[in-house]
Amino acid sequence: MLSKGERIGKHYKMTETNKTTKLLYKLLIGTGLSILTFFSISFVTVLLQINSPLHRQTDCSLDIGFPSVYYKQFIVDLPIPNSGWTLDKLFIDIIFTWLIVTGLYILLTKKKARKHNAKLE
Repeated sequence: MLSKGERIGKHYKMTETNKTTKLLYKLLIGTGLSILTFFSISFVTVLLQINSPLHRQTDCSLDIGFPSVYYKQFIVDLPIPNSGWTLDKLFIDIIFTWLIVTGLYILLTKKKARKHNAKLE
């Protein structure tokens, strides 16, 4: 069971269990945010390749992934498209997105907590 720890004046000193729980909570929230970010980036890469006035396609190909392309689809013989996944690039993109989004989330929440603690004192 979680305890608040020792009371020091108005504030509580955090115990190790409470710190670990907060870190796991931040990692879980960061992972959720990175999943949403990864899917959004992948969806935007598909949207950018739709035949629009800004991006006229002369060939019928589709590349999904940022910063590295992990899915390619192209037409050799109509009407069946050829496609292929590059799983190592997919995992690199997933890890890259997770590190950036979760790292930024943890850094920003620490910065916000420091401002809040400085305000209380």
